[in-house]
Amino acid sequence: MNNRGFLHIKKVWDGTKDGHISPETFIIRKSYKDYDYFTLTEKQLIKLCKDKGLDAEPGLMSNPQTEKEYNNAEKRSRLKDVYKEQSIEFEYIEEKLPTSGTSRLKKTESAIRDNLPRFEYFHADSPLSESDNTIQKYFRELAFKAISEDVDTSELENSVGGKLQMVLDKITDIINAVVPEKEKVKAKVTFDWTKLISTEFESAGDIGAVPLSSRGDGFRRITMMAYFEYVAEQNNEDHQNIIFGFEEPETFLHPSAQENLFDRLFDVCENDYQVIITTHSPVIVSKTQTTDIHHVYKENGLFMYLPYIDDIKSVAVDLGVTVDNQFVTLFEKAKCLLLLEGIDDCKAINHAVKLYKEKGLIKQDFSELSIISIPVGGCGSIKHWVSLDLLKTLDKPFFIFFDSDKSSPEMESPNAQKLASFGFTEGKDFYVCRKRELENYIIPEAICTIVPECKLSYSDYCDVKKICKNSQYAGKLGGKNIAEKHFCSLSFEDLKKAFDPNDNDDELVQLYNAVCATMNNET
Repeated sequence: MNNRGFLHIKKVWDGTKDGHISPETFIIRKSYKDYDYFTLTEKQLIKLCKDKGLDAEPGLMSNPQTEKEYNNAEKRSRLKDVYKEQSIEFEYIEEKLPTSGTSRLKKTESAIRDNLPRFEYFHADSPLSESDNTIQKYFRELAFKAISEDVDTSELENSVGGKLQMVLDKITDIINAVVPEKEKVKAKVTFDWTKLISTEFESAGDIGAVPLSSRGDGFRRITMMAYFEYVAEQNNEDHQNIIFGFEEPETFLHPSAQENLFDRLFDVCENDYQVIITTHSPVIVSKTQTTDIHHVYKENGLFMYLPYIDDIKSVAVDLGVTVDNQFVTLFEKAKCLLLLEGIDDCKAINHAVKLYKEKGLIKQDFSELSIISIPVGGCGSIKHWVSLDLLKTLDKPFFIFFDSDKSSPEMESPNAQKLASFGFTEGKDFYVCRKRELENYIIPEAICTIVPECKLSYSDYCDVKKICKNSQYAGKLGGKNIAEKHFCSLSFEDLKKAFDPNDNDDELVQLYNAVCATMNNET
């Protein structure tokens, strides 16, 4: 630890060297100068303990009653206590960590590396193939683990190794017969089971199997993303944490595919991994929370870096994002805008309103009232809309309806708090749903009618998307996309039970009236 009690790691790269540059790694630690014990061998530790009047011989009991030996960790701990009592001077030094050998410093380096998150970096100019070192390393480790757990390789190694050794020994004898004594060699057989297996993907179609390396860059990039997503979803407690780094992951992807890419990256984050990306994609930036955006730009020939974004306009200008006339004219005929989080929400609310009209609970649906539903992507994107004055540019009355994201009935809605901080007033400008999110309005009774074998049960504040994603019937349920797959299949009776369970305060009617009031007040 350094003088503040933190693990302090320093890495130094020599930029004058050509080719691949590996860093030298240092740790900052306390050193007791001439009495320092950190890197000492057991023999050296015993001598230092004796010099300080401490018993430390191997096998000597620290307490005869407990029959506990003085191991090296105990020796260092006891020396530290003595140094503190005697006020032995110390200083903080930089200690270089070796990358090879068996010293205590090397063991320290290995322990630090194993406990820190692993970094998986996805280059923009990556080879993008199943032979990529990162993927092959993963599958080789998986293969080796399977072999070591399920197969006793010792007999096979002895048999194969013996036959190889016989041949190699004869070749060795021939070599040694003609080389000087100091240059003689000996043969050695080693086994690396991980190299026995290689993996590849093929695209099966009418024209025959097509190797992944022959597919388009966009398709191959999605395949690589699938690998990272799979690794992130593994809930192995022994698995090292991972930081994913992606350099311009949107390259070669259609805007709709970029939206899908963002959702997948977000899923990786929700599995408690960290994702760092560089991007020029307006699609990705617009869907990202402002607090998660870092702006790198050029000024007077120098690269500048802003870790905190107060005004998204500068980022929008850099990305070439503008609100052009074509965008505005899409909403010229709209009398009011209903801002929802996603496309699924738009489809779901319009489906529900249509059924409510058919049953006579409301007079007109949104399309008849010229109320346009727009998916805006959540609170982070709403802040972009505010910062860029998009709502003023559209010059239309609007109402916001978002998920509450509450995990319990007594919890304050994070989305309500964020919307209020942006200057919106609850009841006047926005509502958040009473339940956790849209998916909670697909009541268990309804989904069990559609997919009887799933037998799901959940409350108003459960994470339904996660439950469906982890279900053995995820395919039929739609996984996390359950709303997209099944919401518009819900009957009026299903929706009525979801929006008005006590038959005295219908949430959908409340939303409908609020939107209509907003429109009427403005017009």
